[in-house]
Amino acid sequence: MFVVKALDNGVRVALDGSLGVRSVTVCVSLGAGAAHDAADLSGLSHLVEHLVLEAPCHGDTSLSKWVDSVGGQSNASTSHEAVVFWARVPPEAAVECVRHLDLAVAQPRITDELCASERSVVLQELLAAAADPIDVARESFHGKLFAGGPFARPVGGDPDDFPEPSAEDVLRAHRNTLASYPVGISLVGPPDLLAESFDVLAVGELARLEQAGAPTPPDWTPLEPPRPAADPDADYAYLVAGGPGAGRSTARWAAAEVLAAAIGGTPGSVLYERLRGELGMGYQLQSFHTAYHDVGSWSVVVGAPPEDVPLVERTVHDCLEAVASGRLAGEHLDAAKRQAVGSVLLDNEDPVALAHLDCAWLPRTGSDEPPVDAVRRLLAGVSHGDVRAFAAQVLEGYTHVVAS
Repeated sequence: MFVVKALDNGVRVALDGSLGVRSVTVCVSLGAGAAHDAADLSGLSHLVEHLVLEAPCHGDTSLSKWVDSVGGQSNASTSHEAVVFWARVPPEAAVECVRHLDLAVAQPRITDELCASERSVVLQELLAAAADPIDVARESFHGKLFAGGPFARPVGGDPDDFPEPSAEDVLRAHRNTLASYPVGISLVGPPDLLAESFDVLAVGELARLEQAGAPTPPDWTPLEPPRPAADPDADYAYLVAGGPGAGRSTARWAAAEVLAAAIGGTPGSVLYERLRGELGMGYQLQSFHTAYHDVGSWSVVVGAPPEDVPLVERTVHDCLEAVASGRLAGEHLDAAKRQAVGSVLLDNEDPVALAHLDCAWLPRTGSDEPPVDAVRRLLAGVSHGDVRAFAAQVLEGYTHVVAS
């Protein structure tokens, strides 16, 4: 069972009962993220993510503590284009959870004291990320690929230049997001509880939002791409190599996903065979396709001793050339397509992952076709020529960074 309904103000809600689980997961996505922060408030979306979970909701209890008290789980995440809040609870707490999350997102009770406290927590998170060479390498790669634009900035903010907003600053920005950018909601669980939960949303605070349309994008100050930290005495380093990806709204999105399977971290990928099977390298190997609305980034992350990194980088480039030129046999691309199609099903048999997918696909859902089925259909329709053309696109904008 999958159906998309709308609240009276047009906010779309996906009801997904396809998994047959007894728990209920509710997910709320706000269609503005780090790329929409004003230049002097870079990192504010990340701070809002923390504050909504930790602000008092009903009474003096925060959303995160209330969910924990009923035996559930909750969290949130920030990307360049969205801030997403979710909670998963046992069935007996489902309806009340929807009420709590609805109120927490629509009317967070944020104080100056809470802002200062959570800002400190966010800074600790950013410092931890700065100490992780994989995070450093990936942020540096994005900074280089999208130099001068909003996607070049770190999603979480810069620990050396993080804003110190007041509660009123945060609330003003949050109200602007709610009024100006798309809001999507998804519910995953038993059909009877989904119907009851939708009825709660229909009379809730998010149903009262008055959306006026997207404002003028913020004025971005171009930045120098962040430089990865390179330790000449390190025993291990991380290479990030790749190029431009494909936006979710573009025709090449599915081909980018298949290429990530063809040149990625699964045993059937050509890069895995070259690095692990032939060269005995690349214990840590993973591919990423980060898709925004109109653009994206496609990359491979490989860990290796510093002296091996040049050979690893040449191998990544050679694999991309093998795909783009047609030298990689069609049977390899067929296997990659099966891997991509299968992964969508396997990954989204987790209700939290499925709720995120349902939310992300609401803008593209014009029917009651479940997003899992829609994505699998798009991937299954990718041709060898589509993948080769996309590999050529990656090579055209190819770049790489190394961090250790």
